[in-house]
Amino acid sequence: MTGPYGHVGSYTTLEGMVRHLLNPEEAFENYDYMQLDPDIRTINTNTNTRKALAKLEENRIAGIPSLINITLADEQVNDIINFLLTLTDPCVHNRSCLEKWIPDETDANPDRLRLDGFDKDGNFL
Repeated sequence: MTGPYGHVGSYTTLEGMVRHLLNPEEAFENYDYMQLDPDIRTINTNTNTRKALAKLEENRIAGIPSLINITLADEQVNDIINFLLTLTDPCVHNRSCLEKWIPDETDANPDRLRLDGFDKDGNFL
C-alpha cells in the first residue's frame, strides 16, 4: 500500500523496487542512499549486498534458477507497476474491514514475534 518497498525497505517508490529486480547489480551500483530515512542503519549494506550479488552470480554460473537481468521499456515497467497496484485489497482503505485481522493490546502474542504497528500519531494499530 505504501513504501518503503523491498525486504528491508530500500526503495521509497514501487518503480525503484521494480527496476531493482530487473538488474540487481546495476541497481546496487546506482543506488541513491539519500532516499533513505537518516535513522536507517546502512553500516553493512555494501558488504552484505556484494555477498548477495556474488551468490547470485555463483548460482547463475552453476545453472541454478536465479534472477536474470531484463531490459524493459519504461512503458513495460509502468505496466508492471499498474498491475501490482491492482493487487491491493480495497479493504486496506477501511479499518473496520481490516479489524478481524488486526490484533489489539490484549492479544497474547504467544511467540513474541508479532510486529506491532502504530499510526503517524503513535497510536497502536
